[in-house]
Amino acid sequence: MTQLGTEEGTEENDPRVGVIYRSESHGNPWRVQIGDQHWAAKPDGDFELHSGDLVRIVGRQNITLLVRPFLNDR
Repeated sequence: MTQLGTEEGTEENDPRVGVIYRSESHGNPWRVQIGDQHWAAKPDGDFELHSGDLVRIVGRQNITLLVRPFLNDR
């Protein structure tokens, strides 16, 4: 498993930012692409997200990433 970085960066190179490429459906988890890797993900809160949305990785639960909407407001 690739270690998720902790350093600040831009959305293009920030390992804590990904893109949803498959939304949750029929009990299957979301899938998030980070660079060239794909991860199972679920929301860290009550958010409506769709394929193509940028998300920030805020944690991990076993092998599933916890994500929130990406807001470029730092």
